[in-house]
Amino acid sequence: MVGVDGIPQDQLTEAILEESKSFTVNVRLAKKLPLPTENEESRPRIDLIVFLLDVRNQYSIEITKSSLAYVDVNFFLGKVCFLAVIDKSIKHQVVEMHAVKELADSYSSPLFFVELAVSTFGITSFVVVCGTLLCANCLENAWSLHLTVNPVKHFESS
Repeated sequence: MVGVDGIPQDQLTEAILEESKSFTVNVRLAKKLPLPTENEESRPRIDLIVFLLDVRNQYSIEITKSSLAYVDVNFFLGKVCFLAVIDKSIKHQVVEMHAVKELADSYSSPLFFVELAVSTFGITSFVVVCGTLLCANCLENAWSLHLTVNPVKHFESS
């Protein structure tokens, strides 16, 4: 996962790793690319790069654009996707949604939208979907998915 501060990467990682799935997930976090060269030979293989875009932060899209220059062109064939963390409140959005869509389209990579106002359930669902698509070698055919996080309400019986 590549993304700037403001998106709770540690919490997202914990949610991803705690989710039961039929495949193994190792998550590496980076604020930007390129990755540091130290320990490069012992670094695990990278199967998927997720660019986290915070629509409340213009710097987020700028960092993503500069990081994209360090991604091998072959990764754009089903191994790169964009995850736009959105806010239901339009007044908090700094980055225009069409700019995010154009960025993903320009790299022919899927774009996922997740609202994080309540929990990390949407991120976990996103990773399960991506992992399944990646395992089935179908990620390059996934273009846009909007996962809305809704609170889970618990009702007590009377």
